[in-house]
Amino acid sequence: MKTLLLTLVAGLCFLTDAPAQTTQAALNSLLHSRLSPSVRMELPHAGQTAATSVSPARNTLRLDSTRTWFNYDPSGMQDSVPLTRSVFTYPQDGIRVQWESYYDGAEWQPLQYTTFISDPQGRLVDVFAMTWDPDKGDYVPESRLESWPHGTSADLLDSFIVSEWNVANGYWTRLVEHHFQYDNQDVLTGEWSTFDLFGEVIRFRDAHTYDGGGHRILTEHFADFDGIEVFTGQTERVYQDNRPVLETGMIFTGSGFAPETRTEWAYSEAGLEEFRTDYIWDPEKDMWKPVREVKQNWDAQGRLADRESWEDMDGTAVHERLTWTWIQDDQPALETRYLRDMASHPWQLDTRTYYHYEGISAVPDQPVTVLPLQVWPNPATHSIELFLDGPADIRVLNQAGQTVLGLSGSGQVVLDLTTLPAGMYQVQAVFDNRLFASQIVKL
Repeated sequence: MKTLLLTLVAGLCFLTDAPAQTTQAALNSLLHSRLSPSVRMELPHAGQTAATSVSPARNTLRLDSTRTWFNYDPSGMQDSVPLTRSVFTYPQDGIRVQWESYYDGAEWQPLQYTTFISDPQGRLVDVFAMTWDPDKGDYVPESRLESWPHGTSADLLDSFIVSEWNVANGYWTRLVEHHFQYDNQDVLTGEWSTFDLFGEVIRFRDAHTYDGGGHRILTEHFADFDGIEVFTGQTERVYQDNRPVLETGMIFTGSGFAPETRTEWAYSEAGLEEFRTDYIWDPEKDMWKPVREVKQNWDAQGRLADRESWEDMDGTAVHERLTWTWIQDDQPALETRYLRDMASHPWQLDTRTYYHYEGISAVPDQPVTVLPLQVWPNPATHSIELFLDGPADIRVLNQAGQTVLGLSGSGQVVLDLTTLPAGMYQVQAVFDNRLFASQIVKL
């Protein structure tokens, strides 16, 4: 089997010009598909400075629970069906437990729970996921992430190990072991991963080179099978104003390099990432093919307000939009997800996830009831009148869920629509802890 794997990689690198990095990406994909979502969330992504994604959040508010709702009515107004929920408990300092369940239409059913353990410095060192086994009527081990921080650093790691539970044999099976190497200034100079792929051990190594400004400008990739290491390719980065603007991945063909991947970034005046485009090389057309594009907007406090993206999934473009509102600092209050089939089609509301914090907000157990709102005329050309029984907060939303008008009023309220383009809108009024809504058409 080892000879077969070595032959395969040699063929990929030297004969077909297919990237050996693709082999590593496939292994990463396989690894993520076999892990608990919570462990996948904490696992460093390839190319990241490792510990940034495993360091615990240092929030002033403590998360109590989240609820996700779906299956909205066409107006997008009503949280009609609960989908999933997570409840967080804190049994002692340094330990957080996330209990996840799903709604089966009648009651909540257990799904899994994950324990997060931090050291006295607040750095995450262990993530342990248990999944619900309906046959046993109990939770059973599923996956685990162990990490070892680098010295006293709040962010850097020396290594991490990802394992999954072997049900048949009753012990942990190590899937991947990743190590980081630093110089005496704590600059990352190299890293290597060891994968256990169906009983065969495969090793990948990266060596990093920096310019005089401390920017990582080159990463060389190597693969090791049965003690034989081969050079598989390299990744180059270009910087502007101390930020990466271009990254190009090249594969080694045995006699030279061939393009494989490319990423371009653009930033706001404040230095926040606004655009990112990922490409792969199309050898048949001899050109770069875009496969993913991300556009982001930030609020005045530097928090992500919305993100639009599309991604090529096996020839089908998947369009997604996420928006956030915040309760304070970096604690989200609401995350909303929209989907659409094509760029020319309107966004359709998919899910809403509400975040609840201890002592701050109540946790709703039932869908929100939406009451009818009296609006006249409908359709409208210039303005509409609302008839309210008491003081209310009023807002008008477009089909993407964005608030385009907002005010407070009571009794008979006139809304001026002259600044809005023609189309369909949603009008909401909230008073006395009740939600009233109506859909209108602006001509």
